[in-house]
Amino acid sequence: MSSITTPTWNIPPHTRVKHEILERYLSAWIPILARNQSNLLYIDGFAGPGRYSNGEDGSPIIALHTALKYRNKFECNIRLLFVEKDEKRAEVLEQNLSQFSSFGRRIKYDVKSGIDFQSAWQDIAREYRLNNQSLPPTFAFIDPFGWKDIPLSVLKQIMNNSRCEVFITFMYEEINRFIELPNQEENFDALFGTSEWKQIIARNNYDRKRAIVDLYRRQLQSEAAKYVFCFEMKNINDTAKYFLFYATNNLKGVQKMKESMWQSDPSGRYRFSDADDPSQGELFDRPDYGRLRQLILDKFVGSTVTIREIENFVLAETPYRETHYKRQVLRELENADPPRIEVMNPLKGRNKGTFSSLEMKIRFIPKDHHCMDRGLFQID
Repeated sequence: MSSITTPTWNIPPHTRVKHEILERYLSAWIPILARNQSNLLYIDGFAGPGRYSNGEDGSPIIALHTALKYRNKFECNIRLLFVEKDEKRAEVLEQNLSQFSSFGRRIKYDVKSGIDFQSAWQDIAREYRLNNQSLPPTFAFIDPFGWKDIPLSVLKQIMNNSRCEVFITFMYEEINRFIELPNQEENFDALFGTSEWKQIIARNNYDRKRAIVDLYRRQLQSEAAKYVFCFEMKNINDTAKYFLFYATNNLKGVQKMKESMWQSDPSGRYRFSDADDPSQGELFDRPDYGRLRQLILDKFVGSTVTIREIENFVLAETPYRETHYKRQVLRELENADPPRIEVMNPLKGRNKGTFSSLEMKIRFIPKDHHCMDRGLFQID
């Protein structure tokens, strides 16, 4: 439910951060795919006017700028589809886009006004189908004010196409405020793709935020995508405003999105608050590598696995990045007394504590294994 009725408005701090994440990710997504694809599609499902009241770039301008950076570097066509239901905002968007004098033949954009995101998606899917074309690799930025126009069924349709990804603003503050209204049941059933949300609001003495967010994450992962991550945005009162959900079927996408998100919160908490004082350095806390160490040990203790398997686990099943586990965790485990890991196929001339090959095999040694080797038994 939007409280904004004007064509343009001031940009809040959390939106700046959201756009920074978007820009960083598109700056990785476009060149990775453009190397071996002839076409790419970017969809902005709730595009807005393109610029804010004081001239700051909105998501359509950010996406267009990013595409233009790569127009002469790859033989790839990039199509940008901007959907804005509000016709006054769409008119302002057209004016802002018209200020770009040249795109080159490989960059094209369309503005669809007067229709909602769901209808626009059906139109674009029908267009490719009637032309006997597969949907090209697609990044859909879905950034609504409320929750009515992003049914899970549409996200599933997008993700059923190869190499498609979605980046969703999940409006928790509004959802939590209106979820108990009886006239919204149909909308919430569509949002979650299930009526399980009713069980959440019927419970007492629980963390509603966690329950709602976890349900949406589970539904995305079971119905639409293999990998799902989210980033929490808080308002000036340091309470949850919305969550950014990223869903993909590609582990490389996970790596690049995590890189983008970690630059906004290198503590690994995946959150930004308008109440934070940057001078206090809160956003630059060190990640908790002890937690990652325990996650890796819990997963692999007693097993022999490759470095690649460890890295895939860190990327897909933990909040951490692929840059966080070799020096900060594996080296410490190998240098422990007694060591907790053993390298089974070391490269010739390898220095202890280095793990340069993804095919290197690591055996995780159980704690009590050392006690048994030394003849130490504890009798209960």
